[in-house]
Amino acid sequence: MSGFRTAVVGGSIAGCAAAIALRRAGSAVTVFERSAGELRDRGSGVAVPSALVDELVREGYLPPEYPTCALERRWWYHVDGTAQGRIVWDQPGAARLNNWGVLFRNLRAGVDDTDYRDGATVLGFSSAGDGVEVRTVTGVEHFDGLVGADGYRSAVRADMHPGTAPLYSGYVLWRGNYDEERVGDSAALDRLDSGRAAAMIAFPGGHGNLYLIPNFDGRTDRGHRRLTWNIYAPPPSGQDFTAARSVAPGEIDDAMYADFLALLDEHYPPDLAALVRLSTRDEISLQPIYDLTIPSYSRGGAVVIGDAAALTRPHTGSGATKALMDAVALERAARSATSWGQAGTAYDEARRAASNDVVELGRRIGEAQVTHTPDWLAMTPEDYERWAEDTLAGRRLYFWGSDEDAPVGSRQP
Repeated sequence: MSGFRTAVVGGSIAGCAAAIALRRAGSAVTVFERSAGELRDRGSGVAVPSALVDELVREGYLPPEYPTCALERRWWYHVDGTAQGRIVWDQPGAARLNNWGVLFRNLRAGVDDTDYRDGATVLGFSSAGDGVEVRTVTGVEHFDGLVGADGYRSAVRADMHPGTAPLYSGYVLWRGNYDEERVGDSAALDRLDSGRAAAMIAFPGGHGNLYLIPNFDGRTDRGHRRLTWNIYAPPPSGQDFTAARSVAPGEIDDAMYADFLALLDEHYPPDLAALVRLSTRDEISLQPIYDLTIPSYSRGGAVVIGDAAALTRPHTGSGATKALMDAVALERAARSATSWGQAGTAYDEARRAASNDVVELGRRIGEAQVTHTPDWLAMTPEDYERWAEDTLAGRRLYFWGSDEDAPVGSRQP
């Protein structure tokens, strides 16, 4: 694709990864990101297969010193009247835990500043002869192709497939993160460190998790990391999330916060609840869970990547993972292509079916872990193993104890 010019709409993780991929394949790239420097400060956790991190470092997407925290298992807790709670299942499963902001910053560093336009909102785009015209407030520019990396409410996807929209699952994800130095009593974290484990908190109608990630400065040593937590649960009373939206930090109202605190009081062991409560109300966000598949990843001179393509539920740990794997596949497709149409067709063949499989798996896990939870306390470790196998239905998922070198969606061109 030497000599081609490509517009990337969206400059988050997916957009930066796509820009790196296309540059490596020979195309000039311009990234349009509507925010102005706001992406760097997101500190939520991202689990990525170890094999994929190693590949991204080896291929030059990430630097050799890129920091992660190692995960080797997940300890499933249930309240039992004690401060610590009861571990009902010790589940093996490996992954590398990332700080979203650190991952973004390292990918962003791989995109030349001259190629990345902060605060540049794309007003529209259209096919124009053998390429695409992109409209911004400063005018119209012509490109040979366009990549939609504009997230779960993608305008590029809506243009490619009118009428498609994210489908609401019926439940939500509470999220928060903060500096580890905020923790006074570190006994619960010390226990997790001893097993390189994440805490999973099981309860009727949902579950939560809690683990440590690198801090923004890349530190991974005790006392200097970042703690991140999530809780899957029914939506707060009176909230309708059918139309795709989220509730950002600082927007949680009194009624929502009361529902959140009730979850902790009823379902969390006290020492883990205390860690979650260290997030201030203004630091907590609420993410309704949506998913979506589309008929194709490519149409005309445009392709979609990451959440702008198949939208997966977070249970599979495949949001950023899928975006990164999409980018690697896009690079491979573009390297051997002589036209944007050819590259798009090869990319679609490589990623769409695999990503649709991840969406379906996310639905199965959501049903098993949220909407139709088992009687957690009644099961033995052997029951949990069978439950997990039934949920996966023959698929593989890196942090569910399977081969981490073959994460879901790993089919490549």
